Amino acid sequence: MLKKLLFPFILASTTIFGEFVQFTDEDYNLYRTSQDWMAAQQITLNVKKGYSVYLLNYTRSWYENLPDLGDPSYAAGYDMSANHYGYVYAELDAEGNLVPAGDIHYANGTTKEVTVKNPNGPQTQTLTGYYLDTFDRDGEIFIIMTPNGFDGTVNSYDLVNAPGYESYLESRQINTYDLTGQTRVNFGTIDDIGHEFVIGYEASPEPSGQPLPGVLVSSIVGMCTVGVISKRRHRRKE
Repeated sequence: MLKKLLFPFILASTTIFGEFVQFTDEDYNLYRTSQDWMAAQQITLNVKKGYSVYLLNYTRSWYENLPDLGDPSYAAGYDMSANHYGYVYAELDAEGNLVPAGDIHYANGTTKEVTVKNPNGPQTQTLTGYYLDTFDRDGEIFIIMTPNGFDGTVNSYDLVNAPGYESYLESRQINTYDLTGQTRVNFGTIDDIGHEFVIGYEASPEPSGQPLPGVLVSSIVGMCTVGVISKRRHRRKE
């Protein structure tokens, strides 16, 4: 009896904490840069402790095989091998400007299959997700990428190695959405290719400050009590 009662709770816990969730507009921040056009703003992403973050291609169809974001033959993709993409934390400097702070955290190129769902129907797509990192603290981060066809990295913060009008990177945008309704990050380059991707995460199975574990324990204790009482009643009838 107790096993039957526990199973829905175990299943619910797995569903809540094992689900892949894509970041939305509310998770991104935009800041003006030295490039004086609106499509070249800084882009940062808010992450939380316990998030395991993945990058993948955006969903543009439910009925065709979509390119792998890291496929070298995909012109609009990226080099997603180890040490070719990553992130750096964002902090305010003494003048109040948002700047990259600390070391660049390069990813190791680990992948996993990620299934995304059509919010308006039964369709799904399975894509390759590229692991960014599992975060040990809340923070605001810049993204660093290596577009296919380009020998070097671009980033979502202000350009520091070249004047704004001489950079390979012409734009940084988050103003379009894929078929799941999620934000597409677009790094536009001088070859007129928009290198796009979406970002999502899986939450830690033990997020801090969440009431669910305590509720779950209380429910288990309550179910055990009910089970014992029911068993005693059964014995009395005998």
